[in-house]
Amino acid sequence: MGRFVSVYVVDLDEVHEAIGGDRDDIRMAVEDYECADKYAADVAYFADHPAGERTPSMPEALRAVIAGGPYRAGFDYRYNKAYRDICQTCSEGSASHGPYRGDWLSEVDRGFRSVGIDAISFAAFEGDAPKGLPPIEDGGYGEWTHAQCVRAVAEWEAASPQRIAALDRLVREWVGVGVDFAAMAAAKPGFGIAGFFTI
Repeated sequence: MGRFVSVYVVDLDEVHEAIGGDRDDIRMAVEDYECADKYAADVAYFADHPAGERTPSMPEALRAVIAGGPYRAGFDYRYNKAYRDICQTCSEGSASHGPYRGDWLSEVDRGFRSVGIDAISFAAFEGDAPKGLPPIEDGGYGEWTHAQCVRAVAEWEAASPQRIAALDRLVREWVGVGVDFAAMAAAKPGFGIAGFFTI
């Protein structure tokens, strides 16, 4: 098994405001439309367990995120999964790449720098959950702003073909993937990247 990077092209202000913002429109879009089947199956799975003794269902986790808590100890991953579902629902596009192992994202970041791209960093996705959420235990989260994505695309277009060709083949592939991610957000005014890595 390895790690994967997944990104969502989102209005970062919108997904931030969903945490504790009582955004019932976003809750409904996730629970009743985008993730309806998955959430219904989750509720059915836990239906025979007493509420206080079982894992929070995904609708319960989502409602807690929308309300800004409270969060039950030991179930941080459920609340962070609900936030990822919010990003998926609000996204104008998404993509994943992997698998990878160990400190690979830092190596790719060195590849970015070697060709003159310093606006974005894959290691940024190894950070913690946004403010208002419990910490992420198995994985990470980070963001690229719209301005960073626009700058990264411009830096790539200005990069020396010789420097790009000099990259290790796999690093070059990942650098190209990162630029593709940035280009998706750069093409949509005001949108950035919400990025996750998962184990």
